[in-house]
Amino acid sequence: MPQSVYKWNFGAAIWLGITNFYKTNLKRNLIFLYLLLSCVEKPSFQFVIPEVFVSTAYLINNGSAIEVNCETINPSSINKEEFGICWSDKPNPTIKDNYQYSGNNSIQEGPFSEQITKFKPNTVYYIRGYMRIEGKDVYSKDFIYNPEIAKGWNRLEDIPRINGFLNLPIAYLSGNNTPTFKRKVAGFEESVDFYYNDLGRFWPSTLSAFEPMIYNQFYADIEYDTGKFDVITGGGYRIENTISGKVKYLKTARTSTFNKIEDYPGAEAPAVAFGAGNKAFVIEVKPNPNMWAFNEEDFLWEKMKEPPFNNFTGIKATRANGNGLVILENNLEKNSKLIVYFYDFKTDTWTQLEDFPGTDRLGGVLFNIKDKVYFGLGEQKGTENGLKDFWEFNTSTKKWIQIANYPGAGSSNIAYVKKSNSVFLGMGYSSLLTEIGTARKFMAYDFWEFKP
Repeated sequence: MPQSVYKWNFGAAIWLGITNFYKTNLKRNLIFLYLLLSCVEKPSFQFVIPEVFVSTAYLINNGSAIEVNCETINPSSINKEEFGICWSDKPNPTIKDNYQYSGNNSIQEGPFSEQITKFKPNTVYYIRGYMRIEGKDVYSKDFIYNPEIAKGWNRLEDIPRINGFLNLPIAYLSGNNTPTFKRKVAGFEESVDFYYNDLGRFWPSTLSAFEPMIYNQFYADIEYDTGKFDVITGGGYRIENTISGKVKYLKTARTSTFNKIEDYPGAEAPAVAFGAGNKAFVIEVKPNPNMWAFNEEDFLWEKMKEPPFNNFTGIKATRANGNGLVILENNLEKNSKLIVYFYDFKTDTWTQLEDFPGTDRLGGVLFNIKDKVYFGLGEQKGTENGLKDFWEFNTSTKKWIQIANYPGAGSSNIAYVKKSNSVFLGMGYSSLLTEIGTARKFMAYDFWEFKP
């Protein structure tokens, strides 16, 4: 509820109080009372007006309705007399156009969803969330629903909405080649696997199989000269005690075909990996990083020459048509653009390419499919606004081309995993700017397949 805030001029009040203490005649008392009351400003209401956002709108599987997901922010717990959605084929719709009532008399903040059942197929709609506060309607910004899903994207079944789990940017292929996503148990350093069943299109999960949470494991796919394909994972760290926050770095490394291998010999620091040729290369994410390679011939690690870049706090890496591609996020020496390096596997050389042409960001996703590389999403540096742009890198021309935007809700902390010629992406958080310019994040539950 709105709270009245009384502001006192304490300096004047104290001074008048001291004066009154020594001079007690009636006239002076009346003057003191008048001045004291005049030091109290009229009540002013100071509270944050709730805001509403539309995070996603999509055609549900049977084509009978458009599902609209909304999020509300209400830190001051103001009563929303009514809330819902409205839409039109023209911008800035109001409840005078088309609207769907969702609820009333609520002070809660968080998600709500509604469906548009009366709509014209193949029509672009502008959708807004609305709330009624003290008899006045407050609207969100327009969300543009386009019935044509961007080329290459296929929406799959949503990840289960289970209370007590937080989304994580961690995914991998399990032993039977199943895309597996990890979610964290809220309040605990434990995680649970969520499996995507490629046949049934559903998400079974073993909620009793809690595991210690491991952060920043490196991941690289290897294509050996013999035609064999493998994946190597390892490293990372675990928080041993949630009270003290003690971090334990891990050295164990594994592959999907011959299980545990020699421990990763690098520094106790976050690391990132990529496959190039028939080796897996691991780069330490720290100033003056070292690079290590795992060799298929002797199943051992070898130290490579140092990469030509340093002084950064974030890095993305992937295979690029048999070689490697690295994007430096948050390079401390140059903050206006993302710096790109190409690694030639055959000559063991690095080449700095043109800067990434898109918006500077943190937490983007970078992966390869066949001879193409894709990069996008993340948060705009400085504002934390979620980005949906998606780019393709041509390994022959070394140029970036912007393609269709990511159609999902999440843009930060997206989890993704490659399987054959597809990449599965999901979870993450939608990051939206409020009216006062601060970012708020909401968990995303939509799940997508990208197959160019």
